[in-house]
Amino acid sequence: MIKINRFGPVTQFLLTKNTSTVACYYIDGYLIDSGQDHCKYELEKALIPYNLERIINTHSHEDHIGGNKLLQEKRGLPPSWAHPIAVKELETSSEWGNAMPEYRKRAWGVAESSSAQAIPDEINTGNYVLKPIYTPGHCKDHICLFEPDKGWLFSGDLFVSKNLNSVQYDETAPLIIESIEKIMRLPIKKMFCSYGKVYDNAYEQLNAKLENLKNWKSQIMDLHNSGFSEEEILHKVFEKESRAGIISAGCLSRAQFIHQIIYNEPLFIPTGTNG
Repeated sequence: MIKINRFGPVTQFLLTKNTSTVACYYIDGYLIDSGQDHCKYELEKALIPYNLERIINTHSHEDHIGGNKLLQEKRGLPPSWAHPIAVKELETSSEWGNAMPEYRKRAWGVAESSSAQAIPDEINTGNYVLKPIYTPGHCKDHICLFEPDKGWLFSGDLFVSKNLNSVQYDETAPLIIESIEKIMRLPIKKMFCSYGKVYDNAYEQLNAKLENLKNWKSQIMDLHNSGFSEEEILHKVFEKESRAGIISAGCLSRAQFIHQIIYNEPLFIPTGTNG
């Protein structure tokens, strides 16, 4: 299912399959992310009336690059722009995608490999300027896009929810905190999120998430330094594992979050993945 929402000159394509919802944003000929493989044909059809110059990917996860290949072929697009680290990931996504844990394949599908190039330092769309801001943590190649005159932030997966306390095996929880602190130095007014939320109180939302992360980090480290095990810490801080943690067999979990906060490395990486 696809739903189209308009926020002034920004058009949002909200792609939903089962319980998975991902947002792509169109502005002035540029498409920011291309959603999950499950919805690529719907997105391609919805974009027919729109002039499309190029795709910009905020990062290389399968739910943000799923429509790249189809749109490049159907619309004759040049390689998408992404962080330099992401280029190889986009060009080999069919390979590493097939090695992903099953929960990721079911939720978002395997993205076809597509062509990509390193994003320039600044993108002038004609009416707007988009500045890539390197914000690792959610993954090693994550960027946000900032429009300084309007104060718009296209946040990718830097912000999903202010209350999110489960992380995936290829995330780095301490770096997420650093990246939020970095992005909050910008004069942000409106934030366009990858799961469909658009916030006019962007700074307040980011600050709430940052404070939550710092509070959890403080509790976790205090308990760790007092000799509590990671399992004990989980029950004391969060009471129980998240639903996502159970469904993903710990790949996307509070247990991962706790371990990463303490040791700055994943609790485990699923066998065969490129984490």
